[in-house]
Amino acid sequence: MTFISLSPPKIEDDDIRAVNKVLKSGWLSTGKVAHEFEDKFKQYVGAKQALALNSCTAALHLALIGHSIGKGDEVIVPTMTFAATANVVELVGATPIFVDSEPYGFNIDASRIGEKITERTKAVIPVHFGGMPCEMDSIWSLAYDNDVRVIEDCAHAIGSEYRGERIGASFNLCCFSFYPTKNMTTIEGGMLTGSDEKMFKRLRKLSLHGMSKNAHLRFSDKGISHYNIEEPGYKYNMPDVSAALGLSQLKKIGRFNKIRERYAKYLLERLDIPGIILPPKPKPFVKHSWHLFPLLINPKETKMKRDKVLGLLKKNGIGTGIHYKALHLHPYYRNKYKLRASDYPRATEISENTFSIPFSHSMTWKEVERVADVIIKILR
Repeated sequence: MTFISLSPPKIEDDDIRAVNKVLKSGWLSTGKVAHEFEDKFKQYVGAKQALALNSCTAALHLALIGHSIGKGDEVIVPTMTFAATANVVELVGATPIFVDSEPYGFNIDASRIGEKITERTKAVIPVHFGGMPCEMDSIWSLAYDNDVRVIEDCAHAIGSEYRGERIGASFNLCCFSFYPTKNMTTIEGGMLTGSDEKMFKRLRKLSLHGMSKNAHLRFSDKGISHYNIEEPGYKYNMPDVSAALGLSQLKKIGRFNKIRERYAKYLLERLDIPGIILPPKPKPFVKHSWHLFPLLINPKETKMKRDKVLGLLKKNGIGTGIHYKALHLHPYYRNKYKLRASDYPRATEISENTFSIPFSHSMTWKEVERVADVIIKILR
Protein backbone atom coordinates (compact mmCIF):
# COMPACT_ATOMS: atom_id res chain seq x y z
CA MET A 1 0.00 0.00 0.00
CA THR A 2 1.52 3.30 -1.14
CA PHE A 3 1.22 6.12 1.37
CA ILE A 4 -0.44 9.26 -0.05
CA SER A 5 1.13 12.32 1.57
CA LEU A 6 -0.65 15.59 2.18
CA SER A 7 0.56 17.84 -0.64
CA PRO A 8 3.67 16.82 -2.58
CA PRO A 9 5.03 19.31 -5.13
CA LYS A 10 5.01 18.63 -8.86
CA ILE A 11 8.52 19.05 -10.27
CA GLU A 12 8.82 18.49 -14.02
CA ASP A 13 11.80 18.17 -16.35
CA ASP A 14 11.73 21.81 -17.44
CA ASP A 15 11.81 22.87 -13.77
CA ILE A 16 14.97 20.83 -13.29
CA ARG A 17 16.54 22.26 -16.45
CA ALA A 18 15.81 25.82 -15.29
CA VAL A 19 17.48 25.19 -11.93
CA ASN A 20 20.43 23.40 -13.53
CA LYS A 21 20.99 26.36 -15.83
CA VAL A 22 21.45 28.64 -12.83
CA LEU A 23 23.60 26.06 -11.01
CA LYS A 24 25.95 26.02 -13.99
CA SER A 25 25.93 29.80 -14.49
CA GLY A 26 28.38 30.58 -11.71
CA TRP A 27 25.88 32.89 -9.93
CA LEU A 28 23.51 31.31 -7.39
CA SER A 29 22.40 34.13 -5.09
CA THR A 30 20.06 37.05 -5.80
CA GLY A 31 20.64 38.41 -9.28
CA LYS A 32 19.07 38.71 -12.72
CA VAL A 33 16.87 35.62 -12.39
CA ALA A 34 15.33 36.81 -9.12
CA HIS A 35 14.56 40.19 -10.67
CA GLU A 36 13.03 38.51 -13.71
CA PHE A 37 10.84 36.42 -11.38
CA GLU A 38 9.69 39.62 -9.67
CA ASP A 39 8.76 41.15 -13.03
CA LYS A 40 6.86 38.07 -14.21
CA PHE A 41 5.04 37.68 -10.90
CA LYS A 42 3.86 41.26 -10.71
CA GLN A 43 2.61 40.93 -14.29
CA TYR A 44 0.76 37.75 -13.32
CA VAL A 45 -1.07 39.24 -10.33
CA GLY A 46 -1.36 42.76 -11.74
CA ALA A 47 0.78 44.55 -9.15
CA LYS A 48 3.00 47.60 -9.68
CA GLN A 49 5.79 46.45 -7.36
CA ALA A 50 7.18 43.05 -6.36
CA LEU A 51 10.00 41.92 -4.09
CA ALA A 52 11.17 38.29 -4.09
CA LEU A 53 12.01 37.00 -0.60
CA ASN A 54 12.95 33.79 1.17
CA SER A 55 9.51 33.31 2.77
CA CYS A 56 6.03 34.71 3.18
CA THR A 57 6.96 35.35 6.80
CA ALA A 58 9.68 37.73 5.60
CA ALA A 59 7.10 39.48 3.41
CA LEU A 60 4.71 39.91 6.34
CA HIS A 61 7.51 41.23 8.56
CA LEU A 62 8.68 43.76 5.96
CA ALA A 63 5.08 44.80 5.28
CA LEU A 64 4.64 45.80 8.92
CA ILE A 65 7.95 47.68 8.85
CA GLY A 66 6.94 49.37 5.61
CA HIS A 67 3.89 50.77 7.38
CA SER A 68 6.00 51.85 10.41
CA ILE A 69 4.11 49.55 12.77
CA GLY A 70 5.79 48.88 16.09
CA LYS A 71 5.64 49.17 19.86
CA GLY A 72 2.30 50.36 21.20
CA ASP A 73 0.42 49.56 17.98
CA GLU A 74 -2.28 46.94 17.49
CA VAL A 75 -2.76 44.72 14.44
CA ILE A 76 -5.96 42.75 13.88
CA VAL A 77 -5.41 39.15 12.75
CA PRO A 78 -7.56 36.03 12.47
CA THR A 79 -7.02 33.48 15.21
CA MET A 80 -7.52 30.70 12.64
CA THR A 81 -4.24 30.98 10.78
CA PHE A 82 -0.64 29.79 10.76
CA ALA A 83 1.53 31.23 13.53
CA ALA A 84 3.54 33.50 11.20
CA THR A 85 0.62 35.89 10.75
CA ALA A 86 0.67 36.86 14.43
CA ASN A 87 4.33 36.10 15.17
CA VAL A 88 5.54 38.92 12.94
CA VAL A 89 3.29 41.35 14.80
CA GLU A 90 5.02 40.32 18.02
CA LEU A 91 8.43 40.64 16.36
CA VAL A 92 7.92 44.34 15.56
CA GLY A 93 6.75 44.97 19.13
CA ALA A 94 3.07 45.43 18.31
CA THR A 95 0.10 43.54 19.77
CA PRO A 96 -1.96 41.04 17.74
CA ILE A 97 -5.70 41.41 18.28
CA PHE A 98 -7.50 38.19 17.39
CA VAL A 99 -10.82 37.84 15.56
CA ASP A 100 -12.95 34.71 15.27
CA SER A 101 -13.68 32.85 12.02
CA GLU A 102 -16.78 33.45 9.90
CA PRO A 103 -19.74 31.22 10.88
CA TYR A 104 -19.65 28.84 7.90
CA GLY A 105 -16.07 29.08 6.72
CA PHE A 106 -12.44 29.41 7.76
CA ASN A 107 -11.71 33.07 6.93
CA ILE A 108 -11.74 35.95 9.39
CA ASP A 109 -15.27 37.12 10.26
CA ALA A 110 -15.26 40.53 8.60
CA SER A 111 -18.38 41.55 10.54
CA ARG A 112 -16.42 41.26 13.82
CA ILE A 113 -13.40 43.35 12.82
CA GLY A 114 -15.01 46.72 13.55
CA GLU A 115 -15.57 45.94 17.23
CA LYS A 116 -11.83 45.27 17.62
CA ILE A 117 -10.64 48.57 16.18
CA THR A 118 -9.25 51.08 18.68
CA GLU A 119 -7.18 54.25 18.44
CA ARG A 120 -4.09 52.02 18.58
CA THR A 121 -5.12 49.88 15.59
CA LYS A 122 -2.72 50.39 12.72
CA ALA A 123 -3.45 47.42 10.42
CA VAL A 124 -5.56 44.36 9.75
CA ILE A 125 -4.13 41.19 8.19
CA PRO A 126 -6.84 39.14 6.49
CA VAL A 127 -5.74 35.61 5.51
CA HIS A 128 -7.23 34.10 2.35
CA PHE A 129 -7.55 30.71 4.00
CA GLY A 130 -7.00 27.72 1.74
CA GLY A 131 -7.24 29.95 -1.33
CA MET A 132 -10.72 31.32 -0.57
CA PRO A 133 -10.64 35.15 -0.74
CA CYS A 134 -11.88 37.02 2.32
CA GLU A 135 -14.80 39.46 2.26
CA MET A 136 -12.54 42.27 1.10
CA ASP A 137 -15.26 44.86 0.38
CA SER A 138 -16.14 45.02 4.08
CA ILE A 139 -12.50 44.96 5.16
CA TRP A 140 -11.45 47.73 2.75
CA SER A 141 -14.40 49.87 3.84
CA LEU A 142 -13.59 49.45 7.53
CA ALA A 143 -9.93 50.18 6.93
CA TYR A 144 -10.67 53.33 4.94
CA ASP A 145 -13.15 54.66 7.52
CA ASN A 146 -10.71 54.10 10.39
CA ASP A 147 -7.41 55.00 8.66
CA VAL A 148 -6.15 51.43 9.09
CA ARG A 149 -3.75 49.67 6.70
CA VAL A 150 -4.61 46.34 5.09
CA ILE A 151 -1.85 43.76 4.68
CA GLU A 152 -3.09 40.67 2.87
CA ASP A 153 -1.71 37.26 3.84
CA CYS A 154 -1.93 35.52 0.47
CA ALA A 155 0.17 32.49 1.40
CA HIS A 156 -2.63 30.18 0.18
CA ALA A 157 -4.00 32.36 -2.60
CA ILE A 158 -1.81 32.26 -5.70
CA GLY A 159 -4.30 32.47 -8.58
CA SER A 160 -7.29 33.37 -6.43
CA GLU A 161 -9.46 36.24 -7.66
CA TYR A 162 -11.80 38.77 -6.06
CA ARG A 163 -14.33 40.60 -8.23
CA GLY A 164 -12.40 39.88 -11.42
CA GLU A 165 -8.94 40.82 -10.14
CA ARG A 166 -6.23 38.47 -8.96
CA ILE A 167 -5.33 38.55 -5.30
CA GLY A 168 -2.22 40.71 -5.19
CA ALA A 169 -3.49 43.32 -7.65
CA SER A 170 -4.80 45.69 -4.98
CA PHE A 171 -2.89 48.70 -3.65
CA ASN A 172 -2.44 46.80 -0.36
CA LEU A 173 0.80 45.09 0.56
CA CYS A 174 0.22 41.42 -0.29
CA CYS A 175 2.35 38.52 0.95
CA PHE A 176 2.71 35.24 -0.95
CA SER A 177 4.32 31.89 -0.13
CA PHE A 178 6.12 29.41 -2.40
CA TYR A 179 6.60 26.69 0.21
CA PRO A 180 6.72 23.13 -1.28
CA THR A 181 3.07 22.42 -0.39
CA LYS A 182 1.78 25.51 -2.20
CA ASN A 183 0.18 25.67 -5.66
CA MET A 184 3.61 26.56 -7.05
CA THR A 185 6.98 26.35 -5.32
CA THR A 186 10.46 27.84 -5.19
CA ILE A 187 11.37 25.23 -2.51
CA GLU A 188 11.30 27.98 0.11
CA GLY A 189 10.34 31.50 -0.82
CA GLY A 190 7.89 34.36 -0.78
CA MET A 191 6.87 37.51 -2.61
CA LEU A 192 5.72 40.93 -1.44
CA THR A 193 3.59 42.95 -3.86
CA GLY A 194 2.22 46.47 -3.64
CA SER A 195 2.20 49.86 -5.33
CA ASP A 196 4.45 52.27 -3.40
CA GLU A 197 7.73 52.55 -5.31
CA LYS A 198 9.48 54.54 -2.58
CA MET A 199 8.51 52.00 0.10
CA PHE A 200 9.68 49.07 -2.02
CA LYS A 201 13.04 50.73 -2.63
CA ARG A 202 13.55 50.85 1.14
CA LEU A 203 12.21 47.33 1.75
CA ARG A 204 14.51 45.93 -0.93
CA LYS A 205 17.49 47.31 1.01
CA LEU A 206 16.11 45.98 4.29
CA SER A 207 15.70 42.52 2.74
CA LEU A 208 19.50 42.34 2.40
CA HIS A 209 21.03 43.76 5.60
CA GLY A 210 20.20 47.39 4.76
CA MET A 211 23.04 47.45 2.20
CA SER A 212 23.21 50.16 -0.43
CA LYS A 213 24.22 47.61 -3.09
CA ASN A 214 23.44 43.92 -3.37
CA ALA A 215 26.09 41.33 -4.11
CA HIS A 216 25.22 41.05 -7.80
CA LEU A 217 25.82 44.76 -8.32
CA ARG A 218 29.04 44.70 -6.27
CA PHE A 219 30.64 41.65 -7.84
CA SER A 220 29.60 41.97 -11.47
CA ASP A 221 31.70 43.64 -14.16
CA LYS A 222 29.44 46.71 -13.89
CA GLY A 223 29.89 47.36 -10.18
CA ILE A 224 32.45 47.98 -7.48
CA SER A 225 32.79 46.21 -4.16
CA HIS A 226 32.07 49.15 -1.84
CA TYR A 227 28.73 49.43 -0.05
CA ASN A 228 27.14 51.25 2.86
CA ILE A 229 24.79 50.00 5.59
CA GLU A 230 22.03 52.59 5.44
CA GLU A 231 19.95 51.00 8.24
CA PRO A 232 19.96 47.60 9.98
CA GLY A 233 18.28 45.02 7.81
CA TYR A 234 17.62 41.30 7.46
CA LYS A 235 18.67 38.30 5.38
CA TYR A 236 15.43 37.87 3.47
CA ASN A 237 16.56 37.83 -0.18
CA MET A 238 15.56 35.07 -2.63
CA PRO A 239 18.49 33.39 -4.47
CA ASP A 240 18.46 32.91 -8.23
CA VAL A 241 18.29 29.12 -7.82
CA SER A 242 14.91 29.41 -6.12
CA ALA A 243 13.76 32.11 -8.53
CA ALA A 244 14.58 29.88 -11.51
CA LEU A 245 12.23 27.22 -10.19
CA GLY A 246 9.64 29.93 -9.50
CA LEU A 247 9.83 31.26 -13.06
CA SER A 248 9.32 27.77 -14.45
CA GLN A 249 6.44 26.97 -12.10
CA LEU A 250 4.72 30.32 -12.64
CA LYS A 251 4.22 29.40 -16.30
CA LYS A 252 2.17 26.42 -15.16
CA ILE A 253 0.12 27.92 -12.34
CA GLY A 254 -2.98 28.10 -14.55
CA ARG A 255 -2.72 24.39 -15.39
CA PHE A 256 -1.96 23.44 -11.80
CA ASN A 257 -4.93 25.39 -10.45
CA LYS A 258 -7.32 23.90 -13.02
CA ILE A 259 -6.34 20.43 -11.83
CA ARG A 260 -7.01 21.47 -8.24
CA GLU A 261 -10.37 22.93 -9.24
CA ARG A 262 -11.41 19.66 -10.90
CA TYR A 263 -10.34 17.65 -7.86
CA ALA A 264 -12.20 20.02 -5.55
CA LYS A 265 -15.40 19.70 -7.59
CA TYR A 266 -15.17 15.91 -7.44
CA LEU A 267 -14.51 15.84 -3.68
CA LEU A 268 -17.30 18.31 -2.91
CA GLU A 269 -19.74 15.92 -4.58
CA ARG A 270 -18.23 12.63 -3.42
CA LEU A 271 -17.72 13.57 0.24
CA ASP A 272 -21.16 15.08 0.76
CA ILE A 273 -21.92 12.42 3.37
CA PRO A 274 -23.12 12.33 7.00
CA GLY A 275 -20.36 13.00 9.50
CA ILE A 276 -18.44 15.44 7.28
CA ILE A 277 -18.77 19.20 6.92
CA LEU A 278 -17.37 20.29 3.57
CA PRO A 279 -15.44 23.50 2.89
CA PRO A 280 -17.71 26.32 1.70
CA LYS A 281 -18.22 26.71 -2.04
CA PRO A 282 -16.88 29.96 -3.52
CA LYS A 283 -19.29 32.82 -4.15
CA PRO A 284 -19.90 33.91 -7.76
CA PHE A 285 -17.61 36.97 -7.49
CA VAL A 286 -14.54 35.07 -6.24
CA LYS A 287 -12.22 32.47 -7.70
CA HIS A 288 -10.89 29.89 -5.26
CA SER A 289 -7.36 28.57 -5.88
CA TRP A 290 -7.98 25.50 -3.68
CA HIS A 291 -4.65 25.36 -1.89
CA LEU A 292 -6.18 23.16 0.82
CA PHE A 293 -9.16 20.87 1.07
CA PRO A 294 -10.06 21.08 4.78
CA LEU A 295 -12.89 19.00 6.23
CA LEU A 296 -14.64 19.14 9.57
CA ILE A 297 -15.88 16.18 11.56
CA ASN A 298 -19.54 16.81 12.36
CA PRO A 299 -19.82 15.78 16.03
CA LYS A 300 -23.63 15.69 15.75
CA GLU A 301 -23.53 12.98 13.11
CA THR A 302 -20.63 10.79 14.18
CA LYS A 303 -19.38 9.49 17.52
CA MET A 304 -15.77 9.52 16.29
CA LYS A 305 -13.39 12.24 17.40
CA ARG A 306 -11.20 13.95 14.81
CA ASP A 307 -7.98 12.32 16.01
CA LYS A 308 -9.57 8.86 15.79
CA VAL A 309 -10.34 9.57 12.13
CA LEU A 310 -6.75 10.75 11.55
CA GLY A 311 -5.42 7.51 13.02
CA LEU A 312 -7.66 5.37 10.82
CA LEU A 313 -6.69 7.34 7.73
CA LYS A 314 -3.01 6.86 8.52
CA LYS A 315 -3.54 3.10 8.96
CA ASN A 316 -5.08 3.10 5.50
CA GLY A 317 -2.11 4.92 3.96
CA ILE A 318 -3.65 8.40 3.82
CA GLY A 319 -1.71 11.38 5.15
CA THR A 320 -3.45 14.34 6.76
CA GLY A 321 -2.77 17.79 8.16
CA ILE A 322 -4.43 20.09 10.68
CA HIS A 323 -5.01 23.65 9.45
CA TYR A 324 -4.96 24.89 12.11
CA LYS A 325 -5.00 24.84 15.85
CA ALA A 326 -6.21 28.41 16.39
CA LEU A 327 -3.65 30.81 17.80
CA HIS A 328 -5.69 31.66 20.91
CA LEU A 329 -5.30 28.01 21.96
CA HIS A 330 -1.49 27.97 21.74
CA PRO A 331 0.29 28.44 25.10
CA TYR A 332 2.21 31.59 24.16
CA TYR A 333 -0.78 33.65 23.01
CA ARG A 334 -3.25 32.06 25.43
CA ASN A 335 -1.11 32.83 28.45
CA LYS A 336 0.26 36.22 27.40
CA TYR A 337 -3.13 37.70 26.51
CA LYS A 338 -5.32 35.66 28.91
CA LEU A 339 -7.39 34.23 26.06
CA ARG A 340 -10.14 31.64 26.49
CA ALA A 341 -11.47 29.07 24.05
CA SER A 342 -14.96 30.48 24.57
CA ASP A 343 -13.81 33.91 23.33
CA TYR A 344 -13.55 32.49 19.80
CA PRO A 345 -16.19 29.73 19.55
CA ARG A 346 -16.09 29.19 15.79
CA ALA A 347 -12.29 28.97 15.58
CA THR A 348 -12.27 26.68 18.62
CA GLU A 349 -14.81 24.43 16.91
CA ILE A 350 -12.65 24.32 13.78
CA SER A 351 -9.53 23.57 15.83
CA GLU A 352 -11.16 20.56 17.48
CA ASN A 353 -12.70 19.08 14.34
CA THR A 354 -10.70 20.06 11.26
CA PHE A 355 -8.39 17.92 9.16
CA SER A 356 -6.95 18.48 5.69
CA ILE A 357 -6.80 15.57 3.27
CA PRO A 358 -4.18 14.95 0.56
CA PHE A 359 -4.80 17.52 -2.14
CA SER A 360 -2.37 18.56 -4.84
CA HIS A 361 -2.04 19.03 -8.58
CA SER A 362 0.69 16.37 -8.38
CA MET A 363 -1.86 13.69 -7.42
CA THR A 364 -3.47 11.30 -9.90
CA TRP A 365 -7.21 10.71 -10.26
CA LYS A 366 -6.74 7.26 -8.77
CA GLU A 367 -5.11 8.75 -5.68
CA VAL A 368 -7.91 11.30 -5.25
CA GLU A 369 -10.52 8.55 -5.64
CA ARG A 370 -8.69 6.37 -3.14
CA VAL A 371 -8.63 9.18 -0.58
CA ALA A 372 -12.38 9.66 -1.00
CA ASP A 373 -13.04 5.89 -0.82
CA VAL A 374 -11.15 5.54 2.45
CA ILE A 375 -12.86 8.53 4.07
CA ILE A 376 -16.30 7.20 3.10
CA LYS A 377 -15.41 3.73 4.36
CA ILE A 378 -14.25 5.09 7.74
CA LEU A 379 -17.20 7.42 8.27
CA ARG A 380 -19.78 4.81 7.31
